[in-house]
Amino acid sequence: MLTRARLGKSLRDEPKGPGGAAPPAPYIRPRLDGRDSDFYEWRDAVRIDPAASSGSMHQTAGLVREVRYGIDERSLFVRVTLDAAARSEGTVLVIESADAERSSASASVPLAGPPLGTPVWQGGAAPDEGDGAYACDQYVEARLPFGRFGIGPGESLEWRLAVERAGRREEAVPRDGSFRVERPRADRRLTHWSAT
Repeated sequence: MLTRARLGKSLRDEPKGPGGAAPPAPYIRPRLDGRDSDFYEWRDAVRIDPAASSGSMHQTAGLVREVRYGIDERSLFVRVTLDAAARSEGTVLVIESADAERSSASASVPLAGPPLGTPVWQGGAAPDEGDGAYACDQYVEARLPFGRFGIGPGESLEWRLAVERAGRREEAVPRDGSFRVERPRADRRLTHWSAT
């Protein structure tokens, strides 16, 4: 029998807060190098297993093996574990806003390009908080400023990711719906800390 510990947190297993809302995203500060350089940097991140959350009726292409994410005061951090087949020339990882009421914004990371760089943005707000950064190695890790999505302190970002090859969407996570994180207010870091 598979346990939650073996599957990790899937969309179906993700705990709910008051009123069914998603709980606050964990506060993390990883070093973007695309490797497991420190056991603790992604340990507290939300962990999504796309295969577990898809169910047998909605199998994914299997390109995205795992997604982890967390936040700090200014950015969304995402780490994606990909199948080797996803890392071909012309293939990109796209992280995009999914809120129909806001202007759309997306950040693209080339999967066969330079190992370190800046995401390529389409749409979104002026880059007053910078464009973020990415690293592609063992994992794809990205730092995406909330400001580029037009998200201010206390506002929520609905987002999803996709693997695209030559402009064609190969796989989306989640398949239906989106993830949601809230950009913390200035005092949130004082209330969300961990001694582990």
